[in-house]
Amino acid sequence: MFGWFKFAYKSKDNPKLAQAVPMGIWSHLLCRTYHQGKLLNNGLEMQRGEILISEVSFSEDMGVSRKVMRRVLDSFVTDGMIQVIKRDRNGTHLSVCNWEVYQAKRKAKGTATEQQRNINGTATEHERDLNAPQSKNVKNVKNVKNIKALRFDDFWKAYPKKAAKKAASTSYAKAVKSIQGSHDDPEGYLIERAKAYAKSDKGIGDPRFILNPTTWLNQGRYDDDPATWQTGTVATAKPNGRPSNLDIAASFVERHGG
Repeated sequence: MFGWFKFAYKSKDNPKLAQAVPMGIWSHLLCRTYHQGKLLNNGLEMQRGEILISEVSFSEDMGVSRKVMRRVLDSFVTDGMIQVIKRDRNGTHLSVCNWEVYQAKRKAKGTATEQQRNINGTATEHERDLNAPQSKNVKNVKNVKNIKALRFDDFWKAYPKKAAKKAASTSYAKAVKSIQGSHDDPEGYLIERAKAYAKSDKGIGDPRFILNPTTWLNQGRYDDDPATWQTGTVATAKPNGRPSNLDIAASFVERHGG
C-alpha cells in the first residue's frame, strides 16, 4: 500500500503521545490505515480511514505484549482518537476518528506562502483535536448518529417495555461504547440480554413493574445474573386495576436498589 498521510508535528507535545510506545503505535496505525476503500479477501469492505489488524501480529511488530497493545488501543478509544467497529476472529476492525477532516485530499492552489499557511492551520487543528479528545468524545455520545450503534431497533423490539425511545437510544449507544472492549459483539450481547430479560418473570406481566429501557441500560442491568430476574411469580394488577402493596415495594427496590 503506497501513499502518504498528514501528521501534525506538534502531536508529540500531546500527553497521550509523549511516551514512545503510544506514539509508535499511533504512527504505525496511521501508516497502515487504508487511504481508499478496499474489499479484502475475507469479504470485509474497508472504507477510507479504517484498518483491520491482528492484535497479536501488531503487538509483535511493535515489540510489546498484547496486553500493552490492548491497553493503548483502549486509551485511544477513550480519548476519541479511534473507534473499535468490531472484534472477531477476523481481527480488530478500527476506524481513525476524523480521518476525512485531516487526511482529505486538497487541491494545490495559491502561492507557496498560502499553501504553508494551510499546512500550519491543519497542524494546529489536529493538535487541538488531540489535546481535547474528551469533550469531542462526550459530544459524540450525545449524538447517537456518530456512534457505530446500528442495531438499536433490534434492541427496541426485543426489550419488553416500550417507553422513552429517544432517551433509550442514547443510553443504548453509551452502553455499547462502555462494553465494546469486553465483548466481541457488544450490540449482540445487549440484544440477547434484552431477550432474556423479556422472557423472565420480571419482564412478563404488568408493564408498570418492568424497568424502563433507559433505566435498565443506565444501571447496567444487562450484566445482572439472569437468575435474579426469576422471582417465581409474575407481577400483575389486582382485579380493581391497582397493584398490591407487595408489588409496589418490589418495584421500588428493583428501580432504586435495595
